[in-house]
Amino acid sequence: MTAPLPPPHAGIVLFHPEPEQLDATLRAVLAEAAHVYLFLNAPLSEAARRCVGRHAGPRLSLLGDGGNAGLGVAYNRMAEAARASGATALLLLDQDSSPPPGMIGGLLALRARLAEAGVAVA
Repeated sequence: MTAPLPPPHAGIVLFHPEPEQLDATLRAVLAEAAHVYLFLNAPLSEAARRCVGRHAGPRLSLLGDGGNAGLGVAYNRMAEAARASGATALLLLDQDSSPPPGMIGGLLALRARLAEAGVAVA
């Protein structure tokens, strides 16, 4: 049996997010992910800025300058940041994702089972 995998990092691209939905998404993802990267693909409203501020801490990073760089650039920047910090996996989510409790842990367990069975997992 192999050692348990560390929790994945998560990345969320923000484009004019609704603060209430963003708050729920951040609460759910921060409960299970080792680190969360938010890529600002548009300027944040004051309400969204307050929402992000409520979740600020060492496990939350803001990337991007608020310009519309596109999804490809956003995903690549979040992947680079995750790799640089030693992450072994990055879960990409939409700003309006509603991951249920245990989803990230369940995905991690499935990844471990596949690896033990000799299935290559990206």
